Amino acid sequence: MQGSFTIGELSKILGIEKSTLRYWDQNGLISLGRNSDNNYREYSKKSVIEISDIAFYRSINMPIKKLKNLNVMKTNELESTLEEMEENLAKEIEALETKKRTVQWRQEHIKEYYALLEAPYQRSEPDMTCMVQFDFHNKNVWSQCLYNPYCYSIYIGDQESRVQNAFATEDSKKQPLLWLREESRARKEEYVACIVRFASNDYANNNLDEHRVYFSEMGWIMGQIVGRYLLTAFDEE
Repeated sequence: MQGSFTIGELSKILGIEKSTLRYWDQNGLISLGRNSDNNYREYSKKSVIEISDIAFYRSINMPIKKLKNLNVMKTNELESTLEEMEENLAKEIEALETKKRTVQWRQEHIKEYYALLEAPYQRSEPDMTCMVQFDFHNKNVWSQCLYNPYCYSIYIGDQESRVQNAFATEDSKKQPLLWLREESRARKEEYVACIVRFASNDYANNNLDEHRVYFSEMGWIMGQIVGRYLLTAFDEE
């Protein structure tokens, strides 16, 4: 094994970008000598071993500020650092699992969308306790909708054409109340499920007339319309 290496040679041997080696050098993670003939930085055998150790700990996300003290870190300090890293990784894994569940949940909504396209107008009770008027100035409402868009809903009352923005909630004490499942059950109302499309910038641009025609052909009377947000997409007819 030769006595020293240039940055290019070391980068090729260890598979570490030259920019990364320079960054570690600039941040004091490694100590380098200089070639007396050309004043270029040289990587000794000791430097190579140090860098391989640094590369290992960076691969498991040890912070740069911790790596600066790696060569003088006591065993109990290293143990404490690794325990802290493990705790942080556990939090990251939990956050990723939450994101994964959210992705799967959205995929289920797409499956539901396709199922409703395939077999519309199946009898189905709305899966919400109540709907209240959507408060665009309510931070709490928005925080829930940002992480669970399914809370966002629409409501159209009997013999009405005006679409009201609504918020699906389990708290029936919230006002103003637009729709309550218990009241609907008391009136023995029946519901069927179907896809209602709205243009994102114009609620008047929708497919409600298609449903009204079908209801009329079936001899049904269209009453209240309660809808959950499923997805936003552009599908050409």
